[in-house]
Amino acid sequence: MFLKIFLLGVIFNYMDLCFGEPQTSTVSDNIGVYKSCFEDLGCIETTAEWFHRTHRPRNLEPLDRHTIRTEFILITKDVDETKPLNYDIVFARKESLSLSGYKKDKGLILLIHDFTSNGRTGWVKHIVTSLTTKLNIVSVDWEAGAEPPFEQAIANARVVALEIKAFVEAVQDGCTPHPIHIISHGVGAHIAGYVGSYVNVTKITGLDPTGPLFENMPPVVRLDPTDATYVEVLHTDAFNSRSQGAKTRLGHIDFFFNGALLQPQCNQSNEYPVFTKLDRNTLKEGVILPACSHKRSFKYYIEALQSNECEFTGIGCTSYTDFAEGKCTSCGSENNKSNCATFGTSVTTLVTHTRSLYLNTRGEPPYCLNSYSVKIHFENNVKAKKFQEGSFELIMINEKGVMINATASYVGIKKHTHRFESGKTKTLVYYATEPRIVVVQEARLKWLHTQLH
Repeated sequence: MFLKIFLLGVIFNYMDLCFGEPQTSTVSDNIGVYKSCFEDLGCIETTAEWFHRTHRPRNLEPLDRHTIRTEFILITKDVDETKPLNYDIVFARKESLSLSGYKKDKGLILLIHDFTSNGRTGWVKHIVTSLTTKLNIVSVDWEAGAEPPFEQAIANARVVALEIKAFVEAVQDGCTPHPIHIISHGVGAHIAGYVGSYVNVTKITGLDPTGPLFENMPPVVRLDPTDATYVEVLHTDAFNSRSQGAKTRLGHIDFFFNGALLQPQCNQSNEYPVFTKLDRNTLKEGVILPACSHKRSFKYYIEALQSNECEFTGIGCTSYTDFAEGKCTSCGSENNKSNCATFGTSVTTLVTHTRSLYLNTRGEPPYCLNSYSVKIHFENNVKAKKFQEGSFELIMINEKGVMINATASYVGIKKHTHRFESGKTKTLVYYATEPRIVVVQEARLKWLHTQLH
């Protein structure tokens, strides 16, 4: 069989505390509806909108704030960046802030950890070392309140939000409010949302916000776009009943990495029960729950902060399946690339509507992949079959002779071949690591045929 293939175009798509008196609590006759007050912090009310027969059938009362022991850790870098980071616990008091070296004339980046984690965890350290900012960086440590069981931890999360509210009010006391960016993981992302309902937050970055007991609930229960001027969300773990992340949109821009399916080179761990069923006996104190796909969210974010080359770029599409099939390849016009977006500390986009964006990654660092839109035309040859199924290997060479190998494979979709029709043009998305090819001098395609069944 003779096939004549025309490479119509290769288009590069890229995007560049003070503690008050113990809490008081009142519980109504309506099961589980309660109000808990924490003196100077204020009160928490759990009303009917916090309940749903399927999505959130029960709400526990939070623990006492003295038990949760929320701490604020001001993290600074030494002039000699080879030296360890400096950690100073600060309180929501003028004297403490003054002694700590907190810069009241600068903005604030808050880092909030997840269930079973702590404020000195690895991703916090990596983000601080990756940031090139003069802003204050404060990690919120609520480790004692983040222990299993999960239902207790998410109740405690609301008290943590009140503590953060008091801290923000203290640092802004007598000053013109400066920008606040909250970078938060898992349950921490919903804490960020609660904070945003109390004080003005410039930006929230939600790193794989927790799905179970939050997803499909009213905005008051979870992170949503009204919680900050700009809310960006990275989804990496929403593919089965053991997943910790959410599959629904929670921000202005929601990035779905590899469709939020099992991330490349991640294995499903069954070492522990489903995280919502953990208790203190199944997870040793100080142990952070393994969750490869869930943790990829902060790994991708950290790489985005560190890399000056490849840029994680999401492309708008109706679904991940359509995106993976090459149905969404354009960022828009030359003057308006609104169908694409990137993420990071410098991105604060004026958003007129919420959107889902999709992108694929590698299974190991560097995770970022450059994407290329490739149009392939099968000549209408009377001797050829009407349909052919297979795939192409693609090699691209730029004007300097630099060569890269690109693949059209993608994660989560079992079908790795494509169906081509004679006389028709098909667009596919190919992926490759650095360096990125901007001017294609030569493209080579190798056809890998698959029998049609």
